[in-house]
Amino acid sequence: SLRIICELFKLGVFNDSLPILHVVTGVQVEKNDETLLLNLALLNSFMKCAGQQLTGLVPTSLSDSVKDAGEGCTLPERPTLVTSQVQDKFKTAVLRVHDHVQTMLQGLHKDAQRKRRRVKRLEMTQGEAPAKFLEETKEVHLAFDTLLRPVTTLCDLVGQRMPEFSQEEEEKEEELLEVMDLDVIGDDQGNGMFEDAETQAFYEDLVNINLVIPKKFLQGGKGDGDEKQKCDEDMGLGHGDDAKEGGEDTDEKGDGKVVTGEESVDIGAEDVDLTNLDSAEVPDDLKDLSQIFEADVENGGGGRGEEGAGTAVSGVSTSGGGGGDDGASMNRPFDMLMLSVERARTREAVDELATQFCVYNSKASRHRLVRTVMNVDWRQTELIPYHARLVATLSQAFPDIGENLVSILWRQFYGLLKGKGQFNLGSKMRNIIFISELTKFGVAKPKIAFACWNQCLKDFANHSVKVVCTLLERCGRWLYVNTKSRIRCKRFLDRMMALSKAKYFDQEKRDLIENAYNQCLPSNKSAIVKEKERPPMQKYIRRVIREDLAQCTSDRDAKLLVKRLRKLPWDEECRVWVIKAICNVGRVKFDKLALLATMVARLNKYHAVGDTVVDAVLEEIRYGLEHFDYTMYQTQLSLCRFLGELYSCYMVDIQAIFDTLYSMITVGHQVDEKTGELISKTDPPTDTYRVRLVCMLLETCGIYFESRSEKRRVDRFLVYFQRYLLLKRFIPVDVEFLVADLFDRVHPGLKRLKNLEDATRKINKLEARAGRAANRDRLVKLGSGAAAGEDGSGFFSPLP
Repeated sequence: SLRIICELFKLGVFNDSLPILHVVTGVQVEKNDETLLLNLALLNSFMKCAGQQLTGLVPTSLSDSVKDAGEGCTLPERPTLVTSQVQDKFKTAVLRVHDHVQTMLQGLHKDAQRKRRRVKRLEMTQGEAPAKFLEETKEVHLAFDTLLRPVTTLCDLVGQRMPEFSQEEEEKEEELLEVMDLDVIGDDQGNGMFEDAETQAFYEDLVNINLVIPKKFLQGGKGDGDEKQKCDEDMGLGHGDDAKEGGEDTDEKGDGKVVTGEESVDIGAEDVDLTNLDSAEVPDDLKDLSQIFEADVENGGGGRGEEGAGTAVSGVSTSGGGGGDDGASMNRPFDMLMLSVERARTREAVDELATQFCVYNSKASRHRLVRTVMNVDWRQTELIPYHARLVATLSQAFPDIGENLVSILWRQFYGLLKGKGQFNLGSKMRNIIFISELTKFGVAKPKIAFACWNQCLKDFANHSVKVVCTLLERCGRWLYVNTKSRIRCKRFLDRMMALSKAKYFDQEKRDLIENAYNQCLPSNKSAIVKEKERPPMQKYIRRVIREDLAQCTSDRDAKLLVKRLRKLPWDEECRVWVIKAICNVGRVKFDKLALLATMVARLNKYHAVGDTVVDAVLEEIRYGLEHFDYTMYQTQLSLCRFLGELYSCYMVDIQAIFDTLYSMITVGHQVDEKTGELISKTDPPTDTYRVRLVCMLLETCGIYFESRSEKRRVDRFLVYFQRYLLLKRFIPVDVEFLVADLFDRVHPGLKRLKNLEDATRKINKLEARAGRAANRDRLVKLGSGAAAGEDGSGFFSPLP
């Protein structure tokens, strides 16, 4: 009606503009309700019809067209139908509405951005936003989109520019999320979701089924009953018992039964005619796939042609001898295709299997595929990543495959967790590994993994600990690095560690939890260890002493290496490099330490390195005795062997050997006066590491103690050594054999002491008869002032 009135006014039928002005000034846009859109449509209709003549406003599109046309083009003059005062009233009324709806639109935009940030924050922290917040966000976005179009039209008609809704709010949101990450987890380590590029390609580089396969194979079946039944029978998916089996998933024995919720499957297979395959629908770079389809057509259309036609699927040749027998279903092509799922152990085999499955696409075949991938043996969990890749590839075209599989896995997980039996750990592991792999492929949402994690933390004991650790080892890193689940993953990790500290777990479960936690958090250290830059001379010295010495087989070869070392420029720096390379005996082969000691003895004749090497070896042994660190055990054994070899080369005095032996059984020791047991932080009563050191040193140089005085010194030490053994709570069998071999070698026929009283009595006799001869050992007493810990030297104190 307003448009008709405007047209009549423009034609001069009547000259009074007050009715039109009354309508325009009466447009109400204060409330965002149904009348707002009607009023905006009314105002836009007025501006399109007579807005330029009555308001004097030029549309933006018209002015832009004139500018683009050039300088010679100008706007056409429109006759003025009203006075300037009335025109100003029209203009003021229209601009008032324009300003108001523009402010309203900007407010809706800010509100929509704020609600979207709230939903996203809830999804990051809780995994899923409440339905109320999602509905509010949807309503605000809908109101904004509904109002955007009429406001855009009005801005163009009144000659105003539409405000740009910049992404400033989104940038602020990203900054907020970064701040939240920093507050919760610290700096981002910068590592990817996967360990290497090959693993990333396995989970992300999937075959695009929608581009590879013709569309006729990706559509759902709509065939008639007879054709549908014939197609299903040819694939081994017929009605009756087979269809009934397809309606439920039964886990292996002990896992329980998981029912999909329907007793029968509505088979909607379409009888695809492969003979009508249009080659134009197949991409040019997929000729191999076309050849597969053509070969399938020649062999009878994948089991849809004549009975008894043979075909080859996944390299397995089959021949049907009579398609009417239900018992011969295993000879059908689709059955062989399902059997090849278990043999697909490479990316290429899985991708080929996915493309071949599309030929047999139907609702029943998709359901059977889900059953097949679910029936993997719990002892063959290495197949699960390939099965998950197959499902992820096919889910691009058939989303129901992934949805059904995730639904079944979740119900199965809940059923296994609800049953408190301790005999189905393998099934639980298979289930959680499948969920983890589907999460990394994007088939299962992260909230499924968090739901499983949360259920296990509610009863964090027994199998739940191993299930959680398996989940973190499989997809914990992916959940942590992913920005959408990082905060929630960190909170779950803190909750898990708090539970591990509050509850009692044995050492095995504590190690599992600690390893899973460390594997979930990506390390900030690079996996590639950069080699330390060294001068060429130092590299040459290290090569001679480590690599070239490892190739030596005789003393003559070692002599040649000494000649090469003598040719070096023996300045102070070169001397330090040689001594450091020699003293680092942990990097030298254990059976080459004798040759290394021979090299030191020969090299000492020309350059004074012997005393420095011996002092360094003794100091390293002493340091290892004062610090209880199991990582130094192998190095300490090598040092003892090297010290014995140096003694055989006359580089070490016998007194230094016995001082080292006595220090091995005295350093850091105390005896409890009440219980009489050994107390030591560096040598616990249950640790036999020092026993091995004593055996190693005496086996290396004990055969060289031939004089009577040396033998007496060895016998005296063996008495103290036996007492040291008796103070140990337990001696392992292998260590006991080492001690027995040591006694047979250094003192055959020696009678072993059986108890601590005999050892103490014999030591007292030795100390009572001890003279002050110059060649005697420093005999030690038990129970003196130093033994009680006055000087901290140990429970054995030397005589004055």
